[in-house]
Amino acid sequence: MLSIYHHDRYAKKLGSADNTVSILRIAKWPLPFTEQHDTDAHFWPYVSYVNGHPAETQISVAVQNKRPRGLGAHEAVLVHYLVLEYDAPGHGTMTQEQREEFLHKLSGLEPDSVLLRFACFYWTRAGARVIYRLRTPISFERYESKVRGLLYLFDKHLGLRLDPSSSQWWRCYRLPKVVRSDGKDNGPSWEQPYFDLLLSEEEIEAEDVQSVMQPLPWEQATTAPHLRTEDMPDRDEAFMAAAENTEVYKRAKKRLKNSLAYTFIFEGTTPQVGQRDATLVKVTGSIVGKLFGESGCTATHVYGLMLPLIDRLEADDAPAKAWRLVQHAWNAENEKRSHAQEQQIEASHRLREIAEMVIAQFPTDTVPDQDDEREVWGLQRMILVHGANCYPLTRDGIYLSSPIRTPQVSAHLREHFPEVAAFYRTNGSTRAGQDLINDFGVNIRETRFVAARRKGSALRRAGNDVVLEICPFEIRQDIVETACYDEDVASWWRATGHYAVIREWIENAVAIDEGGIAGLSLRGPKGCGKTLLALGLAEVWGTSPVSGAEAFSRFNSGLLRTPVVLCDEGLPKKQDGMSVPDMYRTMVVGSDYPIEAKFGSTMMSSIPPRFIFTANNPDIIKTLAGGRVLTREDTEALAQRLIHLDLSVEATAHFAARGGLQHTRGSARGAWIGGDPYKGGCRLARMIAWCYMESRKQGRGYRAGRLLVEGQVDTRIAALLEGGGAAPEVAWVMCGDIERMVLADEAHMGVEPSLLKNMVLHSEADGTKTVWIRKMDYIRRVADKIGGRSSTADVRRILDRWMSTARKSDGFSMIRTEEILTIAKQEDIDCTALESISVPMQEIPK
Repeated sequence: MLSIYHHDRYAKKLGSADNTVSILRIAKWPLPFTEQHDTDAHFWPYVSYVNGHPAETQISVAVQNKRPRGLGAHEAVLVHYLVLEYDAPGHGTMTQEQREEFLHKLSGLEPDSVLLRFACFYWTRAGARVIYRLRTPISFERYESKVRGLLYLFDKHLGLRLDPSSSQWWRCYRLPKVVRSDGKDNGPSWEQPYFDLLLSEEEIEAEDVQSVMQPLPWEQATTAPHLRTEDMPDRDEAFMAAAENTEVYKRAKKRLKNSLAYTFIFEGTTPQVGQRDATLVKVTGSIVGKLFGESGCTATHVYGLMLPLIDRLEADDAPAKAWRLVQHAWNAENEKRSHAQEQQIEASHRLREIAEMVIAQFPTDTVPDQDDEREVWGLQRMILVHGANCYPLTRDGIYLSSPIRTPQVSAHLREHFPEVAAFYRTNGSTRAGQDLINDFGVNIRETRFVAARRKGSALRRAGNDVVLEICPFEIRQDIVETACYDEDVASWWRATGHYAVIREWIENAVAIDEGGIAGLSLRGPKGCGKTLLALGLAEVWGTSPVSGAEAFSRFNSGLLRTPVVLCDEGLPKKQDGMSVPDMYRTMVVGSDYPIEAKFGSTMMSSIPPRFIFTANNPDIIKTLAGGRVLTREDTEALAQRLIHLDLSVEATAHFAARGGLQHTRGSARGAWIGGDPYKGGCRLARMIAWCYMESRKQGRGYRAGRLLVEGQVDTRIAALLEGGGAAPEVAWVMCGDIERMVLADEAHMGVEPSLLKNMVLHSEADGTKTVWIRKMDYIRRVADKIGGRSSTADVRRILDRWMSTARKSDGFSMIRTEEILTIAKQEDIDCTALESISVPMQEIPK
């Protein structure tokens, strides 16, 4: 067992005014207690550790809110001793009779009592010091409850109320053999008549002492009986109680130094005429405020201290007036202390409740078993910190789902826990965020956002660490309670021409906790309601959709607000560290992807967003293809993650017949978007929620593959995906060449030689025409026409996709022109000539 000590009690801590630190000595038991020190040496009950070993350099630890300040990740403070201090009544010199009475009470204990298993006992001038050695050092958090446990036993079995400030683990204590020169004792302590030192090899375990978490009755705010006017003490009794040789007089002189009362009580100053009553009020208030609660001090002592001033007033009513002022100030202070005591007890209970709320979030095998550790352990995890992101506890007992920065922590705790005094400075202002994190925060290794049915947070074990898992949103309860079938909405879906597909997609889109779902690509005329569907789906969670540009950008924290992504414009070409196609494929199935807010730390999410693409141009689809030629396998993999619907013009007509999209806002039955769902609002969201709940009641929603709803390979989309970004340009060149070949054939005009050598229109027996090219030469022609915007290799891969297996002996290969037509129409390329020739679906034999 180790001990740290210093030649006096004034060891300088980190942060001292002159930026110096006192180095403490460290020694094995019992050396510091047996050594005769030639100074007023003091010891501390703890030892600092680094990486599990006692630190080579020991210092007096700086403390803030009962915790070591500036403790590093690999540092710890462990307590080796439990130290108790007893002060004789009145805090004066302990008499021999009092010492004998103390020992007599100790001798009456059972031989196996833990109170008798002390390792060191010695008398002090004013009392005694009892030290218990711990066989296994404990964390500083447990010290207070264990010392209180011993104090409780002393009171219960011996009727001795020891000093409750002994529960402060950071206190230092005078060693038994020292030399003092402080005016109280002078010279070696071992030469004092009261000196006696008992040492033993006794050790105890912390578990041998019950933990007492609540403050003991005698350490609560001091109160006293209510004073009445008739309680005015006898003058001689009061004078003797506060005479110059008493402890109360000496303490009052020390406590009132540099105060207004000091000049009138101890320096003999007489108040000026006309200010005597005001002076008497101020002096009384000052004395009561300083001495109320001091051990052994009563209202009689206060009145006795004031008697010299009362006499100098030379007024007959001065004694009675002075007593009324003492009575008023004493009773007011009494009520103040009583109220403070009630608040302290209430705050203690509230902190314990908060600690239990925190503990409920953690895996049970990570929480300490000891009651005295649990509360401190829980409070130190009230704020979880991951990099620059903070996740404080909320009043609901879960961690905040959206991260905040350090300066915002103060406002959060003030809003959620306004009654907890530990979060405030003495002037009533909220403590700084970093201070609160230092006292109530802990770093965690990782934060993950996951899909769940309910909004909330939980901590999962990951090796020796824990990971905070958060579901940041949930379906609005008012939408669930008012969900109902809406024929007006259903008739719109029917008008699109894809009722069954939209119904299946929408009822599974709500089930984010069940898995991913293919993105929904909607193409149709203006006013058919493409964006409306995204707005209604997002309103199920009480939000609006996040834009595709944000979802695929580096700073994409909007995905923590809503799972609905609306892509109605172009997407960025690349997201930092991951291409947009790779990002989409990852996100849509619910694999891990990064989330980052500006000035925040990167987090991981496995929430599968619900993508809705509403742009009528194919740019978004081409971006998802990565602007490259995809293989057939790539196309099928991406098409599986995308459902494309061409909405009928009837959808536009549906709204037009009802007054246009204004119908969705001003309908007599209620607004489709927004409004109070209990008064008919949020009709689209309520219909979507109804579809979701009905599908689950009927057992629909079974996931056969990776997605709840999967897309199918669409010929038109596949043409774009497989052709990549260069496909429209290649189609444009080929449509132009075919037009020239058709016109030349009809007008019996010649064709430029470079084209004639590389393309022919072959008339078949049934009168149809097919397009044939000489592959390598034509590839170079197309690449030259495009002008370097796509490589020769890209053009070759595109034409390879479009070629049939039909070949001629002269090196010509037939083109499957139906895919060229698909792209041309999507890109508004003039393909009149291409449409004028009939393209057979079967391949032509050699």
